[in-house]
Amino acid sequence: MTILYGVCAWGLGHATRSLPILRRLVDDHRVLVYSDGAALAYLRRELGLRAMFLGAGAPYPNIFGGRVLALGFFARAPRLIAAMRAEYRETQRLVAAHGVDRVVSDSRWGVSSPSVPSIFIAHHLRQLAPPRFRAAERLTEWVTWRAIHRRYRRILVPDVAEDGGLSGRLAHGLRAYDPSQLVYLGLLSDLTPGRSSAAADVDTLVVLGGPEPSRSRFETRLVPELSRLPGRTVVLRGLPAGDGPPWRADGVEALPHASRNDRNRLFGTARVIVGRSGYSTLMDVAQVGARALLVPMRGQTEQEYLAARLARKGLVHAVAERDVDLSRDVPLAGLRRGLDGVVRRGADGAARAVEEILVDPPDLAQVAKTPEDLDEGRRPPRAPVSPDVGPGGSGATRTHVYPPRYRGFVTRSFSRTVSRTCSRTARPNGSRSVSPSRIRRTSDSVNPRTAVRSESSRAGGSPSTPRRCARRSHSASKLCSSLAISRSTIARTLAATRA
Repeated sequence: MTILYGVCAWGLGHATRSLPILRRLVDDHRVLVYSDGAALAYLRRELGLRAMFLGAGAPYPNIFGGRVLALGFFARAPRLIAAMRAEYRETQRLVAAHGVDRVVSDSRWGVSSPSVPSIFIAHHLRQLAPPRFRAAERLTEWVTWRAIHRRYRRILVPDVAEDGGLSGRLAHGLRAYDPSQLVYLGLLSDLTPGRSSAAADVDTLVVLGGPEPSRSRFETRLVPELSRLPGRTVVLRGLPAGDGPPWRADGVEALPHASRNDRNRLFGTARVIVGRSGYSTLMDVAQVGARALLVPMRGQTEQEYLAARLARKGLVHAVAERDVDLSRDVPLAGLRRGLDGVVRRGADGAARAVEEILVDPPDLAQVAKTPEDLDEGRRPPRAPVSPDVGPGGSGATRTHVYPPRYRGFVTRSFSRTVSRTCSRTARPNGSRSVSPSRIRRTSDSVNPRTAVRSESSRAGGSPSTPRRCARRSHSASKLCSSLAISRSTIARTLAATRA
């Protein structure tokens, strides 16, 4: 089987959590890794010749340069959307050229194909809003749902489903997503679970990462204070390509990149881990059950939320980047409980992900008849519809899943709009279809004002009625498109109304 696997290149987090999945896939399948930047260099170094590596032709712009993430996102949104569209076109060419059987995307929004089963891996299914604008999260969740739910057969969440897991509101308490499309995998980490049995010879492990210039700014902020820490301090600089400025802290051990065995040894024996509160870093810390000092990226709402959530529970010590003082904060982090046992580590998230990727799509007609025969962990989508034209103009079987809270509104509004529009829609032979409830006797249906307008139209006046019908039909078309209603559904409803 040939698998196209896209990995987001904003930092190394997406690459590190995808690595255990890729290690299992490359043993028995042909894998094409699609990424760019440091993430591609990291995966190339770890997997070697066991996979084929493809550089992204349209890398995502860096939205993390400013002080406020939202401002950077909106300022670069046109470039980001253009990159996603170019990425989608490139994905279709790769699928056709390499005979791809599966498409997997770890937060690369343009990597999907309507011709083969596509899988999306993400923990960020809702964009967080400030506390005063918490109601806006429903809108951001719905926008995210609209962007991905029709293009991917499954959404794999690297978290547990119980008690809010590790991601909290990012992937729990969702209103728009259908539960049958979500699969909670458990933790995705390339580290060996649990603390190492070897003696703890590392007092402080500093893990640098994230997109530039955030990574370099964090390194510059911490370097003057590293020499004042007691015991042995090791720094993982997060430079898999070996580039970057020279190390300037004398007496402090620094590694541009660590292999899997070195990461297992360092994470498993470190007394305190200092790093960003990115989700992949938290999964690594939870995998080994270590104590941590979290410094969220400035302006990154997700990292600020995750750090504050765990700090409120007394599990970690969190501090803003401008206020960090390693000589004060590292001992405080050593007094916290740590992330040992916070998330159940029994399930193998990578094995579950591989199972979801390789499973054949169920026959939709059979699913509609006997859904109880299927595994509960892979519940099928809702009732199927006839083939529809998918992205790129190809015919692909669609399953339309509406949010539970909006499904009744969609059905009622659509039926009312179609019933109003059908009576004014011209047939190919020039006649009009009229709803039976609107048929009246000729003597009762004459309206003096209508008759005057009709006579004016026949005498060369402006045909007001056809223009009004056109506007009504156009508004109905806009409503149908805004509610993601397929053309096949409209055609069936029109046919049923005419009959």
